Amino acid sequence: MNDGTGQGSPVNYRRQDAIGIIELAKPDRFNCLSLEMFRRFESALNEFEGNPEVRAILVLAQGKNFCTGAELDEVEEVGRSAETLRAFLEFGHKTLCRFEASHLERKFVTLVDSSNLCRGECEWRMQVSEAGRSRR
Repeated sequence: MNDGTGQGSPVNYRRQDAIGIIELAKPDRFNCLSLEMFRRFESALNEFEGNPEVRAILVLAQGKNFCTGAELDEVEEVGRSAETLRAFLEFGHKTLCRFEASHLERKFVTLVDSSNLCRGECEWRMQVSEAGRSRR
């Protein structure tokens, strides 16, 4: 398995037994969503969805903020062109929709012990009670 960790990476991912773990790793930027984060989410989902042994995905974050929304510096930069802003928003939306679609195949658990402004967190929390159940 590819180890999805890297020094300075905004998202780390790894597998532990039947659990895929995705960790937001930019606490100094409040774990804000950026293009690189979306790319790392996509890589993690590709790996976990392609592995039948992964039965649940745990999403957690470093620091005191789970996620406070979009990386505003990056939004300002890409917003200088309508085309790049549209591409940024479409890729981010597509990636977050993949998380929602993966609920059909795997259980998602999100550990939130901090601030969060991302859409969908409540839906992820509701999966906690079901994640421990066997799919056999």
